[in-house]
Amino acid sequence: MTRKGLGAGALIFMLATQAQASEAPKPGITIKAVTTVNASTPWLNQIALPTTILTGAKGGQGVVIGVVDTGIVANNPEVVGRVSVLSSCAALSFSCSNGVTDDNGHGTAVAAIAAGAYGGATAQMSGVAPGVTIIAEKAMNASGAGAEVDIANGIIKATDAGATVINLSVTYAPTTRIAAAMQYAALKGVVLVYAGGNEGMALLSSGPTSNLAQTPLSQATLSHLILVGSVNNANGKSSFSNTPGTGAVTAAGTTGTVSYQSLWIMAPGENVAAPALTSGPAAFASWSGTSMAAPMVTGAVALLQKTWPILTRNGTAPAVLLASATDLGASGADATYGVGLLNLNRAFSPLGALSAVSPSGATVALGSSSSATVSSGTLGSLQALGAALAKYTVFDGYSRNFSANLSSLIGRPGGSTVSLSSLVYSPVWTNALRLADGGQMQVYRDAFSAQALGPVDPRAYGVFGSAPPPPVNYMAYVTREGVSVAGGYGLASTAFFEDALWGARGRADLRTGGLSALADGGYSASLGVPLSQHLRLAAGWSQTPDQTAPLANHGPGARTARAASLGLAFQGRGPVSIGVKLSTLDETSGLLGAAYGPASALNFGRGGVTYAADVSAVIDLGAGRRLTLEAVQAKTPKRAVTQGLISRVSDLESQGYGLALTLPSVAVRGDRLTLAASRPLHLRSGSVSLAQTEVDEEGYAHARLSDVSLKGGAPETDFTVAYARSMSRTTSFQADLTWRDHPPQTASDVAFRAVIQRRF
Repeated sequence: MTRKGLGAGALIFMLATQAQASEAPKPGITIKAVTTVNASTPWLNQIALPTTILTGAKGGQGVVIGVVDTGIVANNPEVVGRVSVLSSCAALSFSCSNGVTDDNGHGTAVAAIAAGAYGGATAQMSGVAPGVTIIAEKAMNASGAGAEVDIANGIIKATDAGATVINLSVTYAPTTRIAAAMQYAALKGVVLVYAGGNEGMALLSSGPTSNLAQTPLSQATLSHLILVGSVNNANGKSSFSNTPGTGAVTAAGTTGTVSYQSLWIMAPGENVAAPALTSGPAAFASWSGTSMAAPMVTGAVALLQKTWPILTRNGTAPAVLLASATDLGASGADATYGVGLLNLNRAFSPLGALSAVSPSGATVALGSSSSATVSSGTLGSLQALGAALAKYTVFDGYSRNFSANLSSLIGRPGGSTVSLSSLVYSPVWTNALRLADGGQMQVYRDAFSAQALGPVDPRAYGVFGSAPPPPVNYMAYVTREGVSVAGGYGLASTAFFEDALWGARGRADLRTGGLSALADGGYSASLGVPLSQHLRLAAGWSQTPDQTAPLANHGPGARTARAASLGLAFQGRGPVSIGVKLSTLDETSGLLGAAYGPASALNFGRGGVTYAADVSAVIDLGAGRRLTLEAVQAKTPKRAVTQGLISRVSDLESQGYGLALTLPSVAVRGDRLTLAASRPLHLRSGSVSLAQTEVDEEGYAHARLSDVSLKGGAPETDFTVAYARSMSRTTSFQADLTWRDHPPQTASDVAFRAVIQRRF
C-alpha cells in the first residue's frame, strides 16, 4: 500500500513507500514569550491582505474549511472554539489513539496559518481567515505519514461534514483513489488546495508520484483545484519549493490538457510563524515549506466565499485567485511561478468586464463609451438620476457584486449640438443681393471656406448637388410681396423660421428653444406667406446631421431628430402682435436632445415624438421700442424602454420662457440695442423606472424598480446684450454677448459673437 506523508508541506526526504516529515520547528527560533510585534504581519502584507478586507469578509465567518492533516489541538488559542464537532479520524490504515487531536504539530500549524485568531499588531501571529469553522480530518499519524486511502477518506469526510474548501498540505498524488475523492468533493462545489511539494523539482517529475503525471482529472476537479508553491520574503522562489514545470494533466473525457502552470499560485512559505506543539502548548515557531503556503490560499478562498457566496455555487473562487495573482518571472503563467503571487487586494477588486442587471434580468454591459448617455440643455444635469447611479450594484466577470459609481454614464454635452442657445459659434460669411423684382437673396457660407475660395463659391448654391454639402451652405430669399423661402445645410433653422413667421415686423431672438432647436445642424427649410395684411403663415422643417447613416454605426451620439413647425402671426391695428406656433420633434436614440447609442446601458428608449405649443407677443412701446415676450410648453408622452437599466419613461412636461427689450438709436441714429433674459426649454416634471439590484446574504440577486425623477438642478438661464448698426449703405454689423447660468456643460459660461454683412 502506497503511503503518503507531509511531503508537499515540509522539507522532507522521500523513501520508496513512505514520506517522513523533517519540518519540525528549527532549533533556537521557538517563540515562547508574548511579543509586541505580530510575526505574521510581513507575509500578510506580502499577500496584500489589508484589515479592510478582513473586516469586510468578517474573517470568513460561517465558512467551513477542511484540514486533512495530522489532526488539530482544538484548545489551541489560535483555533479554540472554532473546531467543529464533526471533526474526526479519517485514517483507515492506522488507529487514531488520540482521536482527532494532533500528536505531530503539523496540522495545528497549518490550521493556524489558514484560520488563526486575529489579534492585531501585538498578537504573536494571525491567520488569513480568523472567523471560519474548521473541520479537522486526521489522515496522518504522529510521524506525519499516511496512506492514500487515508487522504482520500479525509477528503470525502471533510466534504460530507460541510467544508467548502479543503487544505491538503500533503504530497500531491492524484492516484485513482485520491482522484475519485477529489472529483467527489469538486462535484459538491468544494475547492481543493494542494501544497506543491518541497523537492525543488518540477511537479510529479520524480519520486513515487512521477508516474502519475498524466493521470486524468475531471473538468470539475480541475476547475476546483489550486496548487501552491512557496516564495521567500523577496518574492523569489524558495529553494525547496517545487515548480509547476511544463507538465499538464489530461482533462477526463477529452483529448485536451490543462497545464499545471495555469493551476499554480505562489504564497509565502519561509519562516512563517505558527504554533509549535513540540515546544509547548502555547509555543510558536518559524515553519518553512509549501505546507505553510497552501493554507494562506485556503484562507483566501474562505474570505472570497464569505464575501461572495456566488463563488461557492459557481465554483469560481480558484479562478478569481488565479486571475488576480501578481505576475512573477516570465510574463504570464510560467514554469517556475505559475500565475504568480497570491494578491488578495486584487482578488477583492473587480475582474473582467463589468455589467449590470436590466429590469428584465438581462445582462447589461458597462465600461465603454457606448454605455453612456449625453444629456442636453432641456434635461439638464439629471442630478437625481446621477445620485441614484452613484452607488449602483454592478457585477464583474465572475458574477461578483460591487458598488460602483455609474453617474459617469451621464455625459455632459461638449458643444452646441444639443444646446438651445447655440453659444458655440461657427463663423459664417454672408452677403445679400437685391434683385430686380424688389426681392432680396442672402447667401450664408462657412467663413473659412469662403476665404479660401474667393468671393464667389459655386458650391454655395449647390444645395441639392450630389457632392457632400459644405459645413455651412444656406440661402434665404424674400419677395417684394413678403413671401420668404429659406433652406440649406448647417445653420440653426430657428431664426429663419421666425423671420418667415414675423416677416418685416421682426422680433427679438429670445432663444427659448422651441423643438426645432433640438433638430438642428443638418438640412432645414422654412416658408413664410402673408395671408392678409395682418396675418402670416409659416411652416418649417429641420433635422440633425447624418440622417442616412446606419444607426448601428453610431456611437454614444447616435441620436437623430426631425422637427416640423407650423405658425401664425397676427398684428391688428393695436400695438400688440401675437404669434402662435405648434411643433413636433421626432427623435431616434434620443430624448429632448439627450443622445445615446442603440444599446447604451443608460438610455431612454429607441425614440418617440414630443409636441409643443409656443406663444409670442411683440408689444410696440412707441418710438421704435419693442417688448418681446415668449412662452413654450412641451409634452413628451410616456414610453417603454426595452434595453439598458431603465424600463419606462413617464410623461414629461417641459417649458421655456423669456422677454426682451429692444431700444433704437442708442449710440448713433439707426442702431439697435436688445436686452434679453430667457430660460430655454427645460424639463419641469417626469421620471424613469430604474432597475436596482440587491444581493442577499446568500448571494442571490434581486432586481426591483425604483422611480427616479429626471428633474434635477437649476434650469439654464441666459442673459444677452445684442447690438446692431449700419456701418455704410452696403455694410452692417451686429454682435451679442451672452452669459449662461447653469448650462449643462459647466456652471456658467460667456460667449461673444459678431457678424459683418455686406450687400451688393
